[in-house]
Amino acid sequence: MTASPAVDPHALAWLKQAPVALLVLDQQMGYLAASQRWHQLYQVPDEITVHTPLTQVWPTCPRHWPAIHQQVLAGKPQIQSSERLKLVSEQVITVQWEAQPWQDDDGAVVGVLWTSQAIESLKDESTAIAALAPLVEQSIHFMALLTPRGHILTVNQATLAAADLEPSAIRGSLLWEAPWWEMSVSTRAQLKGAIAKAANGETVQREVTLKRQTQERAVDFVFLPIAAPDGHIVYLIAEGRDLSSQKSVEQALSRSERMFRAALKLAQMGSWEWNILTGEVIWSPETFKIYGLAPQQTPLSFERQIGYVHPDDRQRFYSTLYETIYQEQPYALEFQIVRADNQRRHLFAQGEPIRNEHGEVTHLFGTLLDISDRKQMELQLQQEKADLATLVDQYSEQLAENMAEYQAVFEFAGVGLDYIDRQGRVLRANRYCCELLGYSEPELLELTLHDLTHPDDLEHDLKIQQEILSGQRSHFTLEKRCLRKDGQAIWVRVNRTAVRDNQGRTQYLIGVLQDISRFKTVELELREQATALEATIQKLQRTQAQLVQTEKLSSLGQLVAGVAHEINNPVNFIYGNLSHASDYIHDLLGLIALYRKYYPHPHIEITEEREAIDLEFLVEDLPQIFTSMQVGADRIKEIVASLRHFSRMDEAEMKPVNLHEGIDSTLMILQNRLKPRAESPGIAIEKQYGDLPKVECYAGQLNQVFMNIISNAIDALEERDRDRTYAEIEQQPSQISITTDTLGSLATITIQDNGAGIPTDIQSRLFDPFFTTKPVGKGTGLGLAISYQIIVEKHRGQLVCESMPETGTAFAITIPLEQPEPNP
Repeated sequence: MTASPAVDPHALAWLKQAPVALLVLDQQMGYLAASQRWHQLYQVPDEITVHTPLTQVWPTCPRHWPAIHQQVLAGKPQIQSSERLKLVSEQVITVQWEAQPWQDDDGAVVGVLWTSQAIESLKDESTAIAALAPLVEQSIHFMALLTPRGHILTVNQATLAAADLEPSAIRGSLLWEAPWWEMSVSTRAQLKGAIAKAANGETVQREVTLKRQTQERAVDFVFLPIAAPDGHIVYLIAEGRDLSSQKSVEQALSRSERMFRAALKLAQMGSWEWNILTGEVIWSPETFKIYGLAPQQTPLSFERQIGYVHPDDRQRFYSTLYETIYQEQPYALEFQIVRADNQRRHLFAQGEPIRNEHGEVTHLFGTLLDISDRKQMELQLQQEKADLATLVDQYSEQLAENMAEYQAVFEFAGVGLDYIDRQGRVLRANRYCCELLGYSEPELLELTLHDLTHPDDLEHDLKIQQEILSGQRSHFTLEKRCLRKDGQAIWVRVNRTAVRDNQGRTQYLIGVLQDISRFKTVELELREQATALEATIQKLQRTQAQLVQTEKLSSLGQLVAGVAHEINNPVNFIYGNLSHASDYIHDLLGLIALYRKYYPHPHIEITEEREAIDLEFLVEDLPQIFTSMQVGADRIKEIVASLRHFSRMDEAEMKPVNLHEGIDSTLMILQNRLKPRAESPGIAIEKQYGDLPKVECYAGQLNQVFMNIISNAIDALEERDRDRTYAEIEQQPSQISITTDTLGSLATITIQDNGAGIPTDIQSRLFDPFFTTKPVGKGTGLGLAISYQIIVEKHRGQLVCESMPETGTAFAITIPLEQPEPNP
């Protein structure tokens, strides 16, 4: 319901000075404001508290006025031309009154405006006619002061503002010819007739339909005549109220009534109405069903309805209804009926009295609901409640026995048991828990988890405690260290479970504690043994891998040395005889030249043979062939020397070695992978050899390191070049730079490529055994690991990798020029 707004101060001032008895009430019929004329007419004191009920302000108020008040609030104005009223002083006066809805700025009904005048005093009011203009102005509805013929004298500002007109535009016009509305002929006729009746002293009400642009509204006009002292009508007050919202309300009420009836039917609830004056009773169809009767079994009477009430409840039924009539209050009643089929049913009835226009109770209206099933359920529940009480008594006895057993189990359990609250305080602890921690129970009750938990384990413990308190988990198990009273740290396994209330909030935690210190000691020893065993296994794996690799290299070295030896013998034979053969051929060619000089005209057969063998080309090309054969023989000697130098089968011991020879022999062996091919211009080798003296080392093993690193560099460059065209490779050639130098007593060898580089996240694992970035089948992951072992362990040096993405990779080898003597 809309709250009653406060009366505007300006409107309040006008109200008090109004020339008629004017009263404003809120929706609950409470006093809001009134004119002085009203206080005088009804002999009511001036000082009244706002919202005081009218029945207290004016105790002799007619009993039917509240019903009229409700009708006006529903949008139905009420007019009474003559009514006798009793004042507080027991004086009786005759008045005519009008009650209109009072609306706020949004058009919502928030109260009632009552205007009234004593009929005996109307003739004395001629001097107050001029004061009607303020009354017209203050109305929020259409209100105008008219002549008896219907000419407009003044109209309120609200109407002018709504029509966007000036007073001069309508003053003097006939009401039905004013420029603010479009009226049909019939509407004009209705207004003319109403004004004519009002001019004869009759208060007239007409509901007409008006149009303005595209809008159509239903307006309720009331024409109130104002008479002069001699009795003739001098003015008409015309008030028009827009009923559009009221029509909507009426439609809503009609819809609500239909919905109410549908709801009653859906809820299987009946309704009935008793006319107290005639005794007639009206039942709804659902009521007939409740009583087990067909709707055609009518007419009904109140006596017949009473006949269905069970004899045990009949007197109470009578008493309740008659008390409702006399006290005029709603009622609620449970009673039994005996239906026509002799079936007994329990009903629940509610109702209230209905008053006529004089405030007298003439009808009773009520609803009926069959609650037999509910009553049966209540009886069943009562029996179940009794049975439950019996079970509770039995279980209480059993619970007492179980509690005694629980106390014994708790106190003498073979594990630690405790209770802690939400803040971690110990609430209770059994004997084992006290012995485990070295405290008495009173001492433990003064401590918290902070006091009993090792500092290194406290953060994790508190985190899990918070998870269980917040409901993320219901229980947990953890292993932690507890601090005994003597300061000793012991390992315990803790199982805790949350105990929660009906709202799911954790009340406290129950814990089970087990001493696992001995198991932790054994576990630690086993872990240390496992760590040592794992290190041993890794060392064995590295040793095994190195032995396998060394054996492979040894076999390869023997093979290379054997092949070099076998190739060397025939190459020496060829190489040694090439010079003699060259001399012989030179002599023979000289002899042929002499023959041609001194026998310029040989036999025809000789001439033909000379032409057949192209003697001139043979003489020119044969020396070149021997020169090429000499170059080939020299190349074979160099390769054989490189193979023998790389294998170093005769240099297994540590001795001073020229490292440049080892690097060159390695490059000679890898020459096939470095030279240009159809898809690539090859890999360029840039050597920057420093003044490096002979280095004391294992030559064969160092050659193996050179081979591994340079091979890896070639693999990286080939992998990068697969995604580049020949032109792109020529523009940015693949290159390996080899730099040697001395740094004090150290020899440094740096092998660097300009490839794609090695990702940062795997650089730390390059020297791990069996780690490789190559595809399966193309790498064992042992090359760099063995190289690292050769440099660091065999030669007491360093092997470092430096790589940046897209800039290349560099391996820096540093070894002493002379190896220190081994410790005796």
